[in-house]
Amino acid sequence: MWRWIWTRKWRLLALFVALSIAGWLIWTETLRAEFEDRLQALRDAGHPVNVADLDDAPIPDEENAAVLYAEAAEMIGRRPDAIEDPDPEYLEPEDYKEAADWLESKSHVVALLHEAAERPSWAFDVGWADDNRDRWRTLLGLGWAANDLLMNYAEKKAREGDAHEALRCVETIFRFADHLPPACTSLYIRRVSTYSYAMGTLQRISVAPSFDPDPAEERLAPFLASAVAIEPFVGAVRGDLAHALRMSRDWIEGGSPIPAIREISLADVMGDEPKEPTNAQKTVEWLLSSWVLRPFAIQDGIYLIEDYEKAARLLGSASLADLENTAKPDRGLPYVFSTVAGVPLAYYAEQMRDLRAHVAVTRAGLDALIHRKKHGSFPDDLTGSPLDPFTGKPLLYERREDGTARIEAARPLPYEGASIEVVEEWEIVWELK
Repeated sequence: MWRWIWTRKWRLLALFVALSIAGWLIWTETLRAEFEDRLQALRDAGHPVNVADLDDAPIPDEENAAVLYAEAAEMIGRRPDAIEDPDPEYLEPEDYKEAADWLESKSHVVALLHEAAERPSWAFDVGWADDNRDRWRTLLGLGWAANDLLMNYAEKKAREGDAHEALRCVETIFRFADHLPPACTSLYIRRVSTYSYAMGTLQRISVAPSFDPDPAEERLAPFLASAVAIEPFVGAVRGDLAHALRMSRDWIEGGSPIPAIREISLADVMGDEPKEPTNAQKTVEWLLSSWVLRPFAIQDGIYLIEDYEKAARLLGSASLADLENTAKPDRGLPYVFSTVAGVPLAYYAEQMRDLRAHVAVTRAGLDALIHRKKHGSFPDDLTGSPLDPFTGKPLLYERREDGTARIEAARPLPYEGASIEVVEEWEIVWELK
């Protein structure tokens, strides 16, 4: 028997290699068929599986808010240095006049932003499939200048006694946030930060004598409710899935996943261009793109879909504690995208909790201001106000002897021993005067 095997060893070895290759190819095609079935199931459910699926449908210019936002952004220009100081008490008279004159000169831009915010639709033509970095930078940067202008203009109008216009500026910032499409994590974070910006502007104008909390609470309640809605988070997850699937398919078709990993987040696309890889990196890239590892690339794509589907289910139905306690599955192998590109649920949970804390403090602040308007002083406690999402208990509240009050969420500091500047920046607090 052994003699027979030995004399035919090369034939048997060739047969073994041929069967191994055939088995490997069959395994590869079986996984590819499963992967395509998963993609088709996502398509049938209406989820984006291609980056092109994220591109906005054409809408008439007269209905498109993005047209006016872009026009307004070009008209803002550079703000004077004096306007950086939010408290006019610390400005020299000539600096204050410079800031006030500049803001008044931009009243037509503010009117344009109001008009944009009231339009029903947004289609910015980012061109996700084209990876157009210039348009992407414009989209992410569009709100900063506009929101700064609206915040400073709202403060000016509040000081002048025009409470209606000041409150309308806050509304416009909220509407800008609602216009941002939930196409990826970066836009989701931009939406969250814009909501927080609007609430910060509301805090600033609330100290003006002309501020009336009753209409503010009535007009802003819908925006505060949408700020904690779950749909934008789920939409961002599905948008990120489309981006990750594009990269995963590149790997499946024989490309190296390493360049894709460098751009796994659209936030990275905003940064510097990737450096030229070294020879050692090129060797690793060639190995990863070889047909030998193709089944693992396809399996990774399947795991990727599973991870994002799980994330969407959790975001849609789970509590913050469930999100934070969800660990990434241990695959046993270094699957690239299912490990790197899987949605960081704990990070999403933290962003959701921060936003809910801003909403809770804002609602409690408005309740306290309404109480003072009706009864002449701030309330003894915050009974009936939203709970602090960080502790599950009532917000920290202090009513001082001088008639002022303070409302704060117990947001933990980003690191132990943080400086005073970081503490002040990190706090979610309303000083009521």
